[in-house]
Amino acid sequence: MTEFSAQVYQNEFLADGATDVHAIVTVECAGAGQAGHSGAGEAAVMRRVLVGTLTDEVPARYREWVETNRDWVHAQSDGRVGYFHLPDMMAAGYAEFHRYFSAECDRDALIVDVRYNRGGHVSQLLLEKVARKR
Repeated sequence: MTEFSAQVYQNEFLADGATDVHAIVTVECAGAGQAGHSGAGEAAVMRRVLVGTLTDEVPARYREWVETNRDWVHAQSDGRVGYFHLPDMMAAGYAEFHRYFSAECDRDALIVDVRYNRGGHVSQLLLEKVARKR
């Protein structure tokens, strides 16, 4: 995967707080080159990119918070402890459980973070999966 940095030169319209807005942004991709190449020493490429605003940034901020916590737990435990957060015991909580459990369950320990949990009904299926010996 080629990595590159992009610098925004102009935007046609991005209002603070605007939702469901699409804007064309001109970016300079320094040394982007061709796919699969490092791009070292290659000329910068100017591109126009269509971007859209989020109608709600809470899901993106939540995902970043969970991933930061997960990375911290893995770093502090040398990868021996797994982590996932359950925001509630309803659809969002079940989705989080299924998103992370299989990747985290084979570690020596597992942190199930229920801070800020909004409640709901505890599923026997979730309890059985967590309690199952691996």
